[in-house]
Order: sequence, then structure tokens, then C-alpha cells
Amino acid sequence: MQNAHERIVETTLDPDDVGIDKDNGEKFTALDIMRMSAGLVLLACVLGKVLTGSALWGWNWHKEAVSLEPSAFWSDFELPVEFTPLQLGEFSGDRASSEKPILLAIRSKVFDVSARPSMYGSWGPYRKFTGKDCSRAFSYSWGDWNGLSAPCDASLDGLSVEQLGRVDSWLEFFLRKYPMVGYVVPERIPAGDADNYTPSESGDSS
Repeated sequence: MQNAHERIVETTLDPDDVGIDKDNGEKFTALDIMRMSAGLVLLACVLGKVLTGSALWGWNWHKEAVSLEPSAFWSDFELPVEFTPLQLGEFSGDRASSEKPILLAIRSKVFDVSARPSMYGSWGPYRKFTGKDCSRAFSYSWGDWNGLSAPCDASLDGLSVEQLGRVDSWLEFFLRKYPMVGYVVPERIPAGDADNYTPSESGDSS
């Protein structure tokens, strides 16, 4: 038999009165949902900063016009400039004291990406693509991190139509965003002459 105290507790404490869910013993409030949402936004910002160098994932609120005009560095050269793979490697942005632009190539076309050092500079997430032609790495789908770890390779042999389409999409992206300053041509100088390299001023691709 229940004593008087137990009967009083049962009749005065109702789950609805104390905010307890009868089904699972708890329920989320609007404040809990807001806290979770804020946490997810913060996590997205941190990931964006780590992966792209921007907490906003590269989003430009001001929509500034992108200049496709080559920088003053190229004023003494007749564009497009021809680069051998060895010569292109001198423009990787890895040398802190170097005043050379940061270049990358895709499908043998060379782009000056110096305007985005946070992306392509020595500490940028995409610095592995600079100073070389990594066309094959651009064949990976979005979200496939193998593209960042795969060895750099200019060859597109064996790629599917879908993969080639991804490479072409990236090429179009760089054509819209960065000035194209030259082409990659087969190696033609001895490795020992690399330190004395000056880009060819000839625009002749022959």
C-alpha cells in the first residue's frame, strides 16, 4: 500500500508541468537548435579556412571584377611565353625571396595565379599544383581527396570521357579567373642550365 507522501507526489507532478517528454524523457528547445546550427556554421568556417584559405570558402561578397591582364612582370616579354617543365618549376611560389609570379599549367596552358597567394602560395592548400602541369589531378570529382594526394602528371592517357570533361571544366575556370601567360613545351635545355634561366620572349610555338 502506498503511503500518503507517495500519493501526493504522483498527483502533483505531471510530466507536462516540468517539461519532460513522456516518450523519451527529454525534448529539444529552440535554443538547443540555434546552438547546434551555430556550431555547424563555425565548423564549416574552420574547414573552409583549412581547405581553401578562406573561412567563406573563397566567396567574394563584393564581387570584384577579375582582371585577366598579365602583371607588370610580363611587360618585357612577348606573350605567350614558352616554358619547359624545368623552367615552369622556377615559378612554384615556394621560394620566399623570389619575386617571380606563381604559375600553374593545365592542358599545357600556363596561368599566372599570383593574385591568390592564400590558395596557391607556399602555405596555400593548392600549392602542389604550382610550377608544373598537373592536368590529370583535375580529373577527379569534387570531394574526392585523391586528387590532392595523387602524383602530379600532365598525361591524360586512359581517362574516361567524364574525367576529361572535368579537366576541361577546370581549364574553363582558369581561363575565366586568371591571365594565361604561356604554354608548356617539351624540355629542351640541360638540367645544369636551370639556374641561369630567363623565360623565352618568343611567342612562337614552333
